Amino acid sequence: ESANRSLNEKVSMYQDWKTIFENELDEKELMLNHEQKERIRAKQKYRQRLQSQTEKISGELEKKFWAERQKQKEKQAMMVQKLNELNKIAFTDQTSEEDVENIENGAVRSNSDLDLRNPEARRRTPMKSSSS
Repeated sequence: ESANRSLNEKVSMYQDWKTIFENELDEKELMLNHEQKERIRAKQKYRQRLQSQTEKISGELEKKFWAERQKQKEKQAMMVQKLNELNKIAFTDQTSEEDVENIENGAVRSNSDLDLRNPEARRRTPMKSSSS
């Protein structure tokens, strides 16, 4: 009977140890799961922050590009306006108002009045010699 009691005590002690080890294992598994969840959250947070930064920088670059494009368009429009004003000034001195309107409207005016049916009218005049 004492041997039986001794064996029962050992079995009880081993069962207690088994229970303690199982509890420790459960706690460690819970801690590991918690750490994994924290890593996943941190990773998601990092990805979200990275995406928002990327979108922010992309938006800023797009705004800068658009602003630069607008500046270039404005500069070009200003240059065209200045050229038109200069052309008006230059042509007003040399031509009448009607001619300026024709130039602005793309009308072409030819001052030559050659009769192409007459071969004599199409000939070139001979050059004068420089010795005369």
